[in-house]
Amino acid sequence: MRERDPLERAGAANGPIGRSARRTDAFEALRASEEQFRLLIEQVAEYAIFVLDREGRVASWNRGAERIKGYRREEVLGRHFSLFYPAEAVRAGRPERVLEAAARQGQWTGEGWRLRKGGERFWASVAVTALYDERGALRGFAKVTRDLSERKRREEALRRSERRYRRLFDSAQEGIAVTTPAGEILDVNPAAERILGYRREELLRMNACRLYARPSERSRRIVPTLAKATSSVLMEAWMRHKDGRTFLASASVTVHRDAGGHPELIQALVRDVTE
Repeated sequence: MRERDPLERAGAANGPIGRSARRTDAFEALRASEEQFRLLIEQVAEYAIFVLDREGRVASWNRGAERIKGYRREEVLGRHFSLFYPAEAVRAGRPERVLEAAARQGQWTGEGWRLRKGGERFWASVAVTALYDERGALRGFAKVTRDLSERKRREEALRRSERRYRRLFDSAQEGIAVTTPAGEILDVNPAAERILGYRREELLRMNACRLYARPSERSRRIVPTLAKATSSVLMEAWMRHKDGRTFLASASVTVHRDAGGHPELIQALVRDVTE
């Protein structure tokens, strides 16, 4: 049997049978790649990842969706995704508006309340991406949801803590002033306004240096003391009231430092002890 030369072998590879074999191999590789990607998406547990058809009905469901939303695949396939919205959002037409925005813009992202199976609410971060075929026709939507309930709880706890701190700050009988290490006034409470005679908005435009009756006292004694302070320091200094009179102020001063030990904020609790 005559062995074909290289040109003949190249022609055979580029012939109809060779091209068909290459197309088959490429198709099989693509299908295998898509199957691996599908399996990967289905196994993701941190995010609810699923596909909706053009009308918003659930067409796929991964492990993360089951964990976050509480529904098994067979319970949710074919149902409209408004199932995951609170009743007031459904009445307002929000699910439909989300799909309209995603179809118009290509993607919609946002945060809001969603429902688990059983009606429990959770705070979610959501991204909805429109899916188009090769002709540009809308095929459906990919939806990715992340449960941010823990972050929402921390934010709410922080806000409550800040409100409590603000009430204590504003109702304290001692004057409280917060400044930068350079003396720029960041905040004062009503008692500090009474002691100094200035309104809060006036003080926030000032440097604390202007309040000392003897400015050299600050640079000579107070600043060096605070630079070395590792805890609250009790100090006295002559201050000047807005009306021009001087008074002796006693202050418990705390220097708040950053992770590197550098002064970050200075908080002073001030009393008029002239009498």
